[in-house]
Amino acid sequence: MELSHIILPLFLVWTIGMLLLLIRRRFAPVWKISIFFVWLFYLLWFWNELFVVALARYIEDYASELPRMLGGVVAFIPVILLVLWPIVVWMAYRSRDLNASVVLLRNMTLFTLFFWMFWLLAHVLSFPLAEQGLGQAVRQVLPEKIEIPLAK
Repeated sequence: MELSHIILPLFLVWTIGMLLLLIRRRFAPVWKISIFFVWLFYLLWFWNELFVVALARYIEDYASELPRMLGGVVAFIPVILLVLWPIVVWMAYRSRDLNASVVLLRNMTLFTLFFWMFWLLAHVLSFPLAEQGLGQAVRQVLPEKIEIPLAK
């Protein structure tokens, strides 16, 4: 798994989330500006991997790059969960609102359980995801070439 396989979908999700936070009213302008500058810093830091490598490879051959991206993201989820769980537990402990803690822990638990059930099911059924990523399975579904049908 290379960084260039997961960085494009990661930045797309991050950009959409950041834009949604920027238009939300409850955040102070200082936090909106700081969120934007953190995003901008990482965008500039990973410029080469994001635009020169990942985007160019996606534009060149999306049919083989899309399964690699999806497989890279799915393969990276256990690492994200490993890093995120201690942070979530600490946030739940430190939260003043009991309902927010319960919702956070419930959602993380459900996401983790569903992910590992999906992973185990894919492994038991010998789906390519468990061994080599989404590669072949998704590649068979995608068309060879994207064409827009023209009206006659």
